[in-house]
Amino acid sequence: MGNLSEVFSCYEGLFVDGFRSGIKEEGLDLAYFYLPTCFSSAGVFTENLFRASSVDYSAGIFKSNLVKGVVVNSGNANAATGIAGAQATQAIAAAFAEKVGLAANEVAVASTGIIGKPLPVSLILNTIDALDAKNLSCQPDRAATAILTTDLVPKIAHAAFQIGGKTASISGMTKGSGMVAPNMATVLGFLVTDLAVPNPILQSLFCEVIAETYNMVSVDNDTSTNDMVLIFSTGKIPFSGSAEDICLFRDALYLVCEDLGKKIARDGEGATKLIEVEVVGAASLDEARAIAKQVVNSPLVKTAMHGEDPNWGRIVAAACKDKQKRMYPDRLSLYIQNKLIFENGSPTDFERSALKLLLKTETIHIRLELNIGEASSKAWGCDLSHGYVDINTCYN
Repeated sequence: MGNLSEVFSCYEGLFVDGFRSGIKEEGLDLAYFYLPTCFSSAGVFTENLFRASSVDYSAGIFKSNLVKGVVVNSGNANAATGIAGAQATQAIAAAFAEKVGLAANEVAVASTGIIGKPLPVSLILNTIDALDAKNLSCQPDRAATAILTTDLVPKIAHAAFQIGGKTASISGMTKGSGMVAPNMATVLGFLVTDLAVPNPILQSLFCEVIAETYNMVSVDNDTSTNDMVLIFSTGKIPFSGSAEDICLFRDALYLVCEDLGKKIARDGEGATKLIEVEVVGAASLDEARAIAKQVVNSPLVKTAMHGEDPNWGRIVAAACKDKQKRMYPDRLSLYIQNKLIFENGSPTDFERSALKLLLKTETIHIRLELNIGEASSKAWGCDLSHGYVDINTCYN
């Protein structure tokens, strides 16, 4: 995939960088992602009713404008901060827009960090004021670091694909480690493509792919107040709009978003293992997704995987706990690390000690075959460790 600079350098006209404004006690905490010649843009936002002003503001401008940039701060969520918080969000958008020559409604704002503390907006405005608009740079490594909170590592993904005889690309960076649950998670994500996908198609496909990837990630089953994932297109590679081109773009977008989502789950607070739950043969797509989430969200499953305990009963119980979902235990088969553990309502004669050894790896795959219909889905999560408790009791 290459390093960050290589991944993002192929996008003509893209400016991205990170800075220290002083919101956090140390390190980079402010970034921008700016595409002055943006062809199209799309966004997906948290479903939590308790939303930060940055979400309300940014979701609003995406409905009626071509958005060409976003300013991101970490260390302070600017959520539950009332009128002052909303005014701060608007001031940040206006300041950056004026600096680079855009309209304020062409600049989104994203925030992540502690809820309920006033945003020290003057620090952000001072940093924006110090920018040299004629010498903006592309420093994605700095931006990917500046957006982090409790994350241990920056997260990027990239895909290149052939379309219409040309090579097109999609690249993205994201953050997320805790307060992560389906329906967005405590996630910020920023993607760019050079394919000229029109706004309506881009928004529709982006929503579809986010539903299958980001919204199937869970660390702790708590949806955040600030989540958003945005995508921008340079429009440099022609896009025919044919069914074939749509399929090619969608597949590449899925690969990038799945990769980013899995990296969030793997970097979950206190996590030592990535857990992938695959459900096949469900009666409907909605039920496949719901059942996969039930398993990956289960604290008993999470702790069993952390303890490398092949407790298949916890997995089956989590999968079958909602009587509104069509499940027939006598048809159910369960695989852990590709080993058949449970078949047609009964456990198989598997060697427990051998399976326990397989659970010592950093990635655990759970597959549930329902044998009811044709729908399938995947969800990603992580184990639940003492480290999660330690991190969240110290985060204030």
